[in-house]
Amino acid sequence: MLNDSGADLVFEVNGRQIRCHKSVLAARSQYLASYLEKNKGSTKICISNVPYEACEAVLGWMHSSRPVEDIIEGQKTIGKVQKVWELGLRFAIPEVVQYCAGWLGGSLTVENICVLITIMYKYGGLPPSVERINEAFRKKCFGFLKSNLTEVQKTPSYFA
Repeated sequence: MLNDSGADLVFEVNGRQIRCHKSVLAARSQYLASYLEKNKGSTKICISNVPYEACEAVLGWMHSSRPVEDIIEGQKTIGKVQKVWELGLRFAIPEVVQYCAGWLGGSLTVENICVLITIMYKYGGLPPSVERINEAFRKKCFGFLKSNLTEVQKTPSYFA
């Protein structure tokens, strides 16, 4: 949990609040630094379509000195790591994207490959540091897709 002391920004995630420090967020994320610069008086950021737990994990990690491997507490599942990776892309946080892409790269399946490829194309205009990581993961995903296309075409996510 984040320390509320001196917090100057609230993330409202699906009706729940996470208190943060703008200076910490700006130091850890080019995207958030740019957003906060453009919206200097902002004291609240509302986001949806993201699980609260994933957002809390990423924002908590940003405020800590913990290694990125500790970003997801408890048992790591494809679903948990995927949501944290997506936030890493959304907020352009290279360490989070690198860790999650590496973990997910070892967990590719015919069932999840189309969802992962869709997510990686959802976020354009990434900073070069994040785009390099994303490009390496994209190549791995397309290699997997090419090798398993017949099986992937049988999954519901292929047609989604």
